[in-house]
Amino acid sequence: MATLAELRGLLRLQLNDNAAEGYLWGDATLDLQINSAIREYGRGFPMQRETTVTTVAGQREYDLPADCLSVLRVAGGSCVASGLVPDGSRYAGNPSEGYELYGGKLILYLAPAESGLELAVRYLAPHTPLSSDGDSCTVPEADEDLLLAMAAARAIESLWTEEAKRRQFERRTGEPAMVAASLYRQRCESGMKARAARVRSGRLAIG
Repeated sequence: MATLAELRGLLRLQLNDNAAEGYLWGDATLDLQINSAIREYGRGFPMQRETTVTTVAGQREYDLPADCLSVLRVAGGSCVASGLVPDGSRYAGNPSEGYELYGGKLILYLAPAESGLELAVRYLAPHTPLSSDGDSCTVPEADEDLLLAMAAARAIESLWTEEAKRRQFERRTGEPAMVAASLYRQRCESGMKARAARVRSGRLAIG
């Protein structure tokens, strides 16, 4: 995965922003645009993560990770099925119907009869913002071009309030800043649509 420093360097190359002619954007400005692009990318394609929930006898509610946006799958071994007991709910006879999500908690329809059973929770989380040059980006390497296109669009759009810099950019690239920003944004949006995937939710899987 590329670091923040590497992404910034690639973004400068894409923007034709070189030291010889004088930088149009400071490092802090480009870092801001990169992180904005990471957040936007993450709304369409969050990270896939996994954690383990360990049961407590008689307890139905368990905290989910603070970065959990939504749960994809909750799975447990056959010992989990045998460790669930009816609690009066309409799902009492079918552990595979398993859970609901509310208020940042995983709520089992059947309370476990014993402690120490493990449930594997697969969930979606936002991508991690980058704060220092050595931080590695969590966006897949194959999608870094989408990230850079969105960051470039945002950086060029920021020039609309700085007339002198906007003119410098247009002189260097030979095209209006508004057109360049629009092209980068279209490149990113079309790329994200091309790899759009549905988020699936499911039942408690007992295997």
